[in-house]
Amino acid sequence: PPAPFETKYEKNLYDGEVAYVDFVLGKLFNYMKKNNIFDRTLTIFTGDHGESLGQHNEMTHGYFAYNTTLWIPLIISIPGVNKGQVKKIVGHIDIFPTVCDVLRIKKPSFLQGISLLPVIKGKKLPKRTFYFESLYPYYSRGWAPLRGFIYGMEKFIDSPIPELYNLDEDFDELKSLAEEKKLDGYRKRLARIINEQSNPENIKARQRIDRESLEKLRSLGYISSPQVSRKESFGPEDDVKVLLP
Repeated sequence: PPAPFETKYEKNLYDGEVAYVDFVLGKLFNYMKKNNIFDRTLTIFTGDHGESLGQHNEMTHGYFAYNTTLWIPLIISIPGVNKGQVKKIVGHIDIFPTVCDVLRIKKPSFLQGISLLPVIKGKKLPKRTFYFESLYPYYSRGWAPLRGFIYGMEKFIDSPIPELYNLDEDFDELKSLAEEKKLDGYRKRLARIINEQSNPENIKARQRIDRESLEKLRSLGYISSPQVSRKESFGPEDDVKVLLP
């Protein structure tokens, strides 16, 4: 974090980052209140991903698909709507449909998320399946990719060494249940999810990325180097859990 938070939180830089964001948001909200726009502004606070601070031997994000990096803050402040809390799982894909609903804009038919406005107002949230993936190990190092889904509070991670968790009882994902259950059904379900989301009929438009944007994404680590040799099949020796130092 920048000064003075770097010094104040030198023993816990993550808390320093949080304190800095809190400080900056405070300045923004004070400005909005002084200019009488705070009470008529839709405000959404979220993050693009979480961060591992040593959990599962990861000191970053991008390699694993554990809750430390999948779970993010999501706070939505809507003028005229009472405070509340949604306890079931929602995702980034729900933000745009929610904004459309709040602004009374017609939602495109191809959206995969749902509006959270009815839920915020007290309606029931439908039980849904959430797909996730971590492909950075594959594209950057040629290791096995990670793919999986969450349904209710059950989470399946498919890899050469698969994992299965009951998030109600084990949110920190310390004890995998993969050895206790047959995983064929989970793998078939995951294949269906990937097939549905990859169906060209569900993809309405593709955009070409210009060279400058491509280089910017590569410099940020979101696009891998093309020199890495990637395999088509993987064994336990290719699993991120085995290979990550």
